[in-house]
Amino acid sequence: MQKNKRKIKLIFIIFFVVSLLVFAVSAPILYEENNSHDMVIETTTDKNSGITKITTTASTRTPNADSTFVKTETTKTTSTTTSKTPTTTTSITTTTTGTTTTTTQDPVDPCPFECSDFGQNCTAIVGQELVVPARNAFYGTINATEQFRLNVGVYFPNWASVNETNMVHIHTGTNFENFGDAFFAVFNPLYEQRMLRVYTANTVSEHNNEVQFEAIFGQFQCIQVEQMMNERSGKLKHQIKFNGNPIFTKEYDENEVFTGELQVYISDGWNRVANYFHVTRFFYQSLV
Repeated sequence: MQKNKRKIKLIFIIFFVVSLLVFAVSAPILYEENNSHDMVIETTTDKNSGITKITTTASTRTPNADSTFVKTETTKTTSTTTSKTPTTTTSITTTTTGTTTTTTQDPVDPCPFECSDFGQNCTAIVGQELVVPARNAFYGTINATEQFRLNVGVYFPNWASVNETNMVHIHTGTNFENFGDAFFAVFNPLYEQRMLRVYTANTVSEHNNEVQFEAIFGQFQCIQVEQMMNERSGKLKHQIKFNGNPIFTKEYDENEVFTGELQVYISDGWNRVANYFHVTRFFYQSLV
């Protein structure tokens, strides 16, 4: 009987020692497998802005006491800008045909803009006079073409309403319902007493582009829209400019843009009137 007990005890000891040896060998392997670190690096570059985004995702599996594992992922994104030439900002004042002055406008001669010809290709909606927007004030029609230049000077007072108000609106006769509505429109946005919002025509499926920017108190804000053929891409380059500086750029195929007759209002009949603003030098020039 005692011999059997000794045999059982010996077998148990041998089994225990073998188990310890197996664990000692396999534990580092199991730890490395289950506490492993995986890393994925993704790099994307925006061709237009030159900004390169590097996204690094690290994945870690950590063992728990109950033999389960917790997987943790950490993602970090960094951005770098690459440019072939240095970027500089130059302040200039010019009265060249079809251009605009710098951020600081001349109060005597704000937003200079000249059409190369008047009549069929150039419409002077408002000349050098100052116009106060009024509700549903009709200022005629324009014929939108594939290539054009548009200019308007909007005087921004030292304060603005907290309500959304409209200064100018070029549309088809309906309010943001059809393609061509808000072909060009300028608003003081709701609750924004320092901002301007500009809409331009986009495509049939997505009617409008929209850009919002901070105005400069007590002077004219010069807003331009240019849509001209880009010879390199073979597409129409659409730009919104603020005081001569591009703030929005997009390209279209020729069959995507709006063409046809449009109505011009300063301001429209649907929105509150921005009657504390002034509008001047509102031109539309067809480039055909």
